[in-house]
Amino acid sequence: MSVAAYVRVRSKSQDTAMPRAAIERAATARGDTVALWFSEQRSGRTIARPELDRLRQAAREGHFRKLYVFRLDRLNALWHPRHARSDRRIPGTRMLGGLDRGRV
Repeated sequence: MSVAAYVRVRSKSQDTAMPRAAIERAATARGDTVALWFSEQRSGRTIARPELDRLRQAAREGHFRKLYVFRLDRLNALWHPRHARSDRRIPGTRMLGGLDRGRV
């Protein structure tokens, strides 16, 4: 099964090393290897998320079936009104999140 991960931090002063390491640990614990990484440094104030858009396109094209997210709220742009109702989830993809709460 193809595996992807999405990491977003809120500001340029933060880096993605800690959430990325947590995702790698969780994936390894489940016998997965993350093949596709999507990461960005964007404020939650803006809806523009190029990497999230790229992730959604990759999912539609079937490039992965499992997605790891450090914090599920980082996907909040999926639920923004600009997206059609049927496009609020990533079809055919199992999402694993909550890693910020120590879930492995």
